[in-house]
Amino acid sequence: ETKTRLSDFRDGFEFLGFHFHGHCHGIRAKSLDRFKDEIRLLTRREQGRNVDAVIANVNAVVRGWSRYFGVAQVNRSFPRIDCWIRMRIRAFRFKRRCRNDNWRLRSRRLANWGLLSLQECRPKLRISYTGVDVR
Repeated sequence: ETKTRLSDFRDGFEFLGFHFHGHCHGIRAKSLDRFKDEIRLLTRREQGRNVDAVIANVNAVVRGWSRYFGVAQVNRSFPRIDCWIRMRIRAFRFKRRCRNDNWRLRSRRLANWGLLSLQECRPKLRISYTGVDVR
């Protein structure tokens, strides 16, 4: 009884990692926190691995997460998460976290190393309530 209830779309609800509210649907906050925890685990600075191995593992997680949640309305959240992932890779590479140190390793170089972005992996078809696929 605590988990099951009847509600209106305007009230909003969470289902399968998505948050539905009115005609909008986005990522549930708990799902985003779990994704960030997984990326934090993969990009710990104390591990004795090279950047290529870390990027390969991060790419697998990014690709799966993006294909699952990419059907929602994530036009504003995906670029912020991409920026955060690049900051984590830079922190792993230089073994520290410094917000003004990003100039040392540009995004273009990370892309050349093979780091995927969430926007690249996002599926072309999106969910819409009207029954028409939004491209």
